[in-house]
Amino acid sequence: MQFLVIRYSPEQLFDVVAAVDLYDGFVPWCQRSEILRKHPDGSFDAELEIGFKFLVESYTSHVELKRPNSVKVTNYLDSLGFYVIALLSVSNALYNQLLSALYGL
Repeated sequence: MQFLVIRYSPEQLFDVVAAVDLYDGFVPWCQRSEILRKHPDGSFDAELEIGFKFLVESYTSHVELKRPNSVKVTNYLDSLGFYVIALLSVSNALYNQLLSALYGL
């Protein structure tokens, strides 16, 4: 597990990660990002196309949002034949402790 210290609020971080349909505008090598369908529980399926020169791979992700605490992304990579699950978890308590430690708030 990896922890990073960044200077953005949990809400700001959540908004960037959840904006899957905008990835092609700011994620390196993302050539296309599109929401395919939205589900009643707030989750959605998105298709991403990642490529560099002649190497291009597209895949569909199922994205579950729990604002502002977590984003869970499940991918099935057809060409490789396995699942990849990523979970971003943001803690307001940890964020507040970090601000207090850094700035004496």
